[in-house]
Amino acid sequence: RPDPAGWFARPDAVVLWSSGTTGRPKGIVKSGAAVRDNTERTIAGMGYRSGDVLAPLLPFSHQYGLSVILLWWLSGSTLVVTPYQRLDRAVALAAAHGVTAVDAAPSTYHALLGLVRRRPAVRPGLDGVRIWGVGGAPLDKPLAEAFRAALGRPLLDGYGLSELGNVALATPGRPVGCGRPLPGVRVRVRAPGGRLAAPGEPGEIEVLSPGLMAGYLTGEGELTPVDREAWYRTGDLGRLDEDGNLHVTGRHHAVHRLGHTLFPESLERKAESCGRQVKVVAVRDPRRGHALHFFVADPEAGASLDWRRRMAPHLAEFEQPNAVHVVERFPVNPNGKVDTAALRQLIGTGDRHALTGAG
Repeated sequence: RPDPAGWFARPDAVVLWSSGTTGRPKGIVKSGAAVRDNTERTIAGMGYRSGDVLAPLLPFSHQYGLSVILLWWLSGSTLVVTPYQRLDRAVALAAAHGVTAVDAAPSTYHALLGLVRRRPAVRPGLDGVRIWGVGGAPLDKPLAEAFRAALGRPLLDGYGLSELGNVALATPGRPVGCGRPLPGVRVRVRAPGGRLAAPGEPGEIEVLSPGLMAGYLTGEGELTPVDREAWYRTGDLGRLDEDGNLHVTGRHHAVHRLGHTLFPESLERKAESCGRQVKVVAVRDPRRGHALHFFVADPEAGASLDWRRRMAPHLAEFEQPNAVHVVERFPVNPNGKVDTAALRQLIGTGDRHALTGAG
C-alpha cells in the first residue's frame, strides 16, 4: 500500500463538492488530519478488522464512497471494487470475494431487496456480511423491516455530512436509529425558538467534531474558513433518544400550508406507515401557501386513490396530500439520493397515475 503520510499532512487533502440537492454545489476543503481522525474514529466505533472484505456499492466521488476507501486504507482490510450500477454483477463479485461489509444508499438496498426476491440463489452468497451500512439519505421504515426479514440482519443507519465526515453510526451491537455519536464527537438538538431540545424532542442537529472541514471554496478559488471550535449547524432535523441514539428525519425545510408549519420529511415518515416508500414535494400555492404532492414508489403500479386511502389515517386533516402520484421507482442522482428535481418535473405533466385531490 502507498504511504499516505504526506497526504494526511496537507491542509487541503480533500476538496469535495456537495451534491447540490438543496442548492448550488459547494466546494468543501478538508485537511488530511481531520479526514484521518474521522476515519480512525469510525473504525473504532464500528469495529472494522483487517480481515474484513469491504464492498461499497457507491460512487467514490462523494463523501460516503471516499470514506469507505479510507476505511480500507487505514484498517488493513480488503476492498472489492464493483460495478455498483450493475447490481447483479456487483453482488456476484462481492460474494465471490467473501464480502463481510457492504455500504450503499437506501435506493440501492431497495434494488438489492428486489434482486434477492427475484433470485433466491443470490442470498447464500451474502451470509457472511456482518455490516450492512446505509447512508446518503434517510432510511425509511418499510425498507428497514423488509430488508431484515429477507437478509436476517439489520441495515445499520448512519449520519454524516461532507463538511463533517461521519457523525453517528448504528453498530451491529446497537442497531438503533443512526446510533450514538462517534467517540469524541458531540451532538445536540436545538428546538424551535433556540432552546436545547429534551430527549425525544425534534429540532435542528448541531455537531462539534474534530472532523469539521477547513472551509468552503469561493468562486475565485480562495478558502472561506469556518470556526472549527464552534458548533456546526447542519440544517438537518432529528432527535436524541434517552440512550443518546440519534434519529434523523431529514432536511430542515419547513413549508407553510393553511396556517400550519409542516416538514416534508416528517410527513414522509408518517405516510410510509402505508407500507411503501413515500416522497413529498411541496409546490408554492397562492391560496394554500403550499400544495403537497405525495409520490409513492410502487412497482405494481397501484391506483393513486388506493394509496391515498391507505395514507389518510396516518396524517392529520391539514397534512393530507393535494395530489398522489404513483411511480415504479424513485429517480436517483449520481450520489444515490432521490432526485427531488426529477419528481418535481413530473408534477403537472398529466401522467395517468396522478390523482388531484380537493386539498
